[in-house]
Order: sequence, then structure tokens, then C-alpha cells
Amino acid sequence: MMSRELRNPLAAIISGLSLLGVLVDEQKTKIARDIIVRQANQLRRFVNDLLDISRITNNKIELKKEKVELNKLAILVIEDYKTLYENKGVKLKIETAESSIYLEADSTRITQILSNLLHNSLKFTESGGETVVSINKINDEAIICIIDNGCGIRPEDLPKLFKPFMQVDASLDRKNAGLGLGLSIVKHMVELHGGTVSIFSEGLKKGTQLIICLPLSINTKTEKEDNQ
Repeated sequence: MMSRELRNPLAAIISGLSLLGVLVDEQKTKIARDIIVRQANQLRRFVNDLLDISRITNNKIELKKEKVELNKLAILVIEDYKTLYENKGVKLKIETAESSIYLEADSTRITQILSNLLHNSLKFTESGGETVVSINKINDEAIICIIDNGCGIRPEDLPKLFKPFMQVDASLDRKNAGLGLGLSIVKHMVELHGGTVSIFSEGLKKGTQLIICLPLSINTKTEKEDNQ
């Protein structure tokens, strides 16, 4: 499975490079370049996921924690994905909290968590669909909720989704191919931050809701208690 998924973007990159050598039409050259960039990014994602799952398995993930404002970080990640969503015809919205939300977290890993989830949501949502990211604060936790109206998940598949290399669409046409590592990596990264992740769906074609709970910064909780 891994060989097949790594082979596909490599084949597209080689094909695109071959076309660049013979094309003279500027528009077609741009299309070939776009294919190369898109597939190279896909290949990079595969390799990064493989490296991360190896580090997780060997307990070699080290968090570089700092004070992170979650609203601002989420907005930056959303901006990075806007063009990809627009190109597919999927709406992407964000609803931030009314006040600042601070975490003691590794900003790179929180960005990775959000990126993996947005990538997943886009992959399984058809043109005309919508993904909404909401950021809230309840008691001593930050809540990240990502809801889409995509293809949904069968109830019997929900417990399997966080296992490495799990692909619930294995019997389909593989148009949503991947290594099946994204959600497993998300779960481990969230748990390393002392949080939890849950996924819900009412079934096929009924969308998906994913909820992440992360502990607030200790300083934030202290400030809140002092103001009471």
C-alpha cells in the first residue's frame, strides 16, 4: 500500500517534468508546473507522516512549548488552506472565540494538527460543500471543532479511524488515497498536549464532526482566578 501511494505522485511529477521539456504553450506549461508542485507537496506530506509515525512509535516526539494564542494560530492555518478549498469549490469558514485563548503548546504541532484535519475534511468533501472551524473556551479547556458536510463515516468504522494505516474507503475507487496516518498522528499530538480528540458522524453522506479539547495555559487559568 505504501509503495503504491508513494509511486503515484512520483509518476505524476516525472510526467510533468517530461511535458515541461516539450511544451511551448504558456498555459499548458503552467498546468504542468502546477501538477508538479501539487504532487511534490503530496509526496512531502506522505514522507513527513511516515517520519512522524516512526517518531511516535519510538517515543521520540519532543514538544517545544510556548505561550500560543489559539485564535490567531487557527486563522493563519485557515489562510494557508483557502486557495485549496476555493479551487475545489468547498467553502471554508472560521468562527473564533470572542476573547483570546492561550495554550502552553508547541505551535508547530498545533499547526500540524489543524492542517491534517483541514486536509482530511477537504479530501472527503465534494464541490459545493462546506467546512466550518470553530474555536471556543469551556471552563479550563480550549475546544476546536471542525464540521463538514462531506461523505461522512459509517458508524462501524468510527472506532478504527485513529489506528495507523487505517483507510475506511479501501473498497471504493481510491480517489481519496492516502497512507491512513493523518488521524493517528493527530490523536498522538493532541494527547501529548494533554488533550483529547473525538470524531462523530451520523453515517455516509451525513458529514463529520471532529472535536479537540486542549488544556488552557496555566497562566491563563491563574489570571482568571485572580480576576474572580
